[in-house]
Parts: sequence; structure tokens; C-alpha cells
Amino acid sequence: MHEDWVEAAVAGTDHEVTGPPVLHRSRPWADVYRVPTRGEPLWLKVMRPQVAFEAGVYEVFARVRPGGVLLPVAVDRGRGLLLLPHAEPLRPVDLAAVLPVYAELQRALVPHVGALLATGVEDMRAEVMPRRFAEARERIGTTPELDALEPAYARWCEELADSPVPASLDHNDLHDNNFINGINGINGTAGPAFYDWGDSVVAHPFASLLWPLVFLAPDHPRRARAAYLEAFTDLAPRARLERDADLALKVSRVARALVWLRAVGDSGLHGDAPARTLRSVLDER
Repeated sequence: MHEDWVEAAVAGTDHEVTGPPVLHRSRPWADVYRVPTRGEPLWLKVMRPQVAFEAGVYEVFARVRPGGVLLPVAVDRGRGLLLLPHAEPLRPVDLAAVLPVYAELQRALVPHVGALLATGVEDMRAEVMPRRFAEARERIGTTPELDALEPAYARWCEELADSPVPASLDHNDLHDNNFINGINGINGTAGPAFYDWGDSVVAHPFASLLWPLVFLAPDHPRRARAAYLEAFTDLAPRARLERDADLALKVSRVARALVWLRAVGDSGLHGDAPARTLRSVLDER
């Protein structure tokens, strides 16, 4: 699978490929192949069209903030190919230490939101989310309770759109398997880095808290949330940041439902994840 491209991609590098790529994992959104080398393996990600924008996201990272993310060895945007180096998961994970590093990465990307949208990253900013809520109910399925929530959801979006914190990239799948040992994007030293951006969207930055602080139900979530918000205290008083975080956690559930739908389509994998995630917005009433 794409052997010639891999060979050409590693030519002139320290990576010496010793065999063909071997399928490691197949999902509706991408296939991942292990590429054996004389050292650590490389990882070939063959993306389906719905997530092929990820290749362009890495190109933005390379220009803006190469530290803090796992940069590919090679990218082919036209064919949706990523060749990634091997990296070990970050263990143990202390969210109160990891999330501020992620916040600084988000802040560095704020001036480049237009470039991110141009790669094909979906727009989930607060001002478009009332329309996306209607889209989600139409495509995923609705209930009388979801339909009745529409006015309140629109009010949440309107308030969040007025936030002093500007939109940036939301990883949208920020769990501990996507934290790796890498180069700290703030000071260039060893530290946490982030990868697997195929679920990312442009949104209010605080939407990123949904996975690590709600879905994963970590120990000490308030400490982790406070550490993350500290990176934005030059933009607004703490009370306003806390309110915006509450709003982003409400609004972002709809975005996450649509991202699930984009990833899995009608494959049946992960069952009712899109519908279950969409219905979870009712918990925020």
C-alpha cells in the first residue's frame, strides 16, 4: 500500500524502510499501516475524504508552531496520506500540566483560523452553531425535547459568540491517547505534544474541554479546568472565562455529534454515538 510513495518520502532521511507497510488498524475514517524500519517504525495514515483535511492542518502547524505537535515525515494532501514518526503516549497524564500547553498552542493558531478553514476544517464557531444544531437534528435524528431546546441553544450560542476569547482550533478528541511525549511548543523543551487532528474543528477554544473534562470524567477536573483557563486570563476576568467555558461545553456537544457522524457515516461502528452525543445536550438544560 503506497510503498513507492513511502520510499520516496524517506529518501534522504535517517529512516531506512525494511519492508512493506502492514495494516495496523482500519476505521471508517482512515487506515493506519505500520512501516518497519531499522529503528522505530513509521506510521502511514491513509485518510478517507471526510478527514483528508488533516494533512493541511499539519502544514499550518509546520509554519506556525512546529513544537507541540507530532509533525509528519511527509504529507500528500492530494491523496490524503500522512507518514508519521513513532511516538510514545504521555504517561502518566496530569491534565493540569497538559492543558495549559494545549491552550498556548490554541492561542498561537488564532491568527491562522482562515488558513485552517481553507484546509477544509469545519466551521463550528458559536455564530454558526444554531444552524449546525438544525443540521444535526435533521441528519442524525431529533426528538420533541431536542426541538424544544432550539431557542435556549440559540441563546447560548449568541452569548458565546460575544466572548472576548477568539476562535481557534478545537482538537475535538482530546483524550490521553492523543497526548504524547514530544517537544513543548512553549519553550522547546521536552514536554507534552498532541496528535491525531482528524476530528478537529474551528470553534471557541474552550470547546476542547468537552473530551478531557466531561467525557473522560477525570480526577480533579476543577484543577485541570482552572489551569487551562489561566492561559486566557489576560483576555477577560476569571468569572467571564468560567461562564464562557460553561457555554462552550453546552454548545460543543452538537459539534461533537456532527464530527462523530462525519467520521463513521453509516458504517455502524460506534453504534449510536452521533445520536447519543446529540441527545447529551439535553443534560445542559
